[in-house]
Amino acid sequence: MILSLYADILSISFEEILILYEINLFKRVMMNMNRYLEISKQRSNSPYFEIPTKEIEDKRRRLNFYDSFLGKKIYIDSNILMEDCTKLIDELIYNKLNIEIPKIQYNEIYNLTKSEDKEKSFKSRNALRNIEILLDNDLIDFNNIDINKRDKNAYADPEFLKIIFNDLTKGKKVIFITDDRDLRIQFKIKLKQQQQFIKSLSIYSLEELEYPQYIKKEIEEMEEFNSYQKELHSSVPKAKKKKKGTGHIGSWLVEENGSIMIDVPEINGGLW
Repeated sequence: MILSLYADILSISFEEILILYEINLFKRVMMNMNRYLEISKQRSNSPYFEIPTKEIEDKRRRLNFYDSFLGKKIYIDSNILMEDCTKLIDELIYNKLNIEIPKIQYNEIYNLTKSEDKEKSFKSRNALRNIEILLDNDLIDFNNIDINKRDKNAYADPEFLKIIFNDLTKGKKVIFITDDRDLRIQFKIKLKQQQQFIKSLSIYSLEELEYPQYIKKEIEEMEEFNSYQKELHSSVPKAKKKKKGTGHIGSWLVEENGSIMIDVPEINGGLW
């Protein structure tokens, strides 16, 4: 019953599943089913293929993305901290990158936890959770925060402009991560007016960031897939000539006596 279910999921015949089982590749296919299905859709016309080396190397080049963050002051806008930025937090911790939290930004987030808007209140509490994770990892530099004094009207956007350009004036290099398009535009306008700082300030949206810790896993999966391909291809018997009375089931040859032989290393148009 279970083998029949997997055959349905993979859109191949029960006989093909049996052969996979017999040649000890069934468990590997099940463990990597999503990856196999994804790639097979992309390469459905090719009976045998490997993920191109260039594709893997392109990913490998992205592993050093955060090297350019070293030695720079890093600010993360509240709209990033309020969302699911787990991957970014993981990278900051892995690379031991400190971020700056200005007093006005912290107060703005804190004030929103008391908002009657349930969504804003939830997101601001999520931001505080992310801040606490970074604080527990000694990765936050609080900028003159006084927890005994709260500015109920705190609004960080215009202050980010002042604080960051003040850093640039002092010769600091800065990374600013924000999904606020209007704020990015304001920064770009000011940079056009003060072009001496263009190379000292890098602005990213969350979407523009890379996540090397996750890319590493993708590379491992791709390399493992290629090794499976080579192993399978080298272990497949050469196709026998079709005898009278034989017929195909999917990509497999079935003789009159019921014995099954591999015809080509392909399952339903490109799984292998």
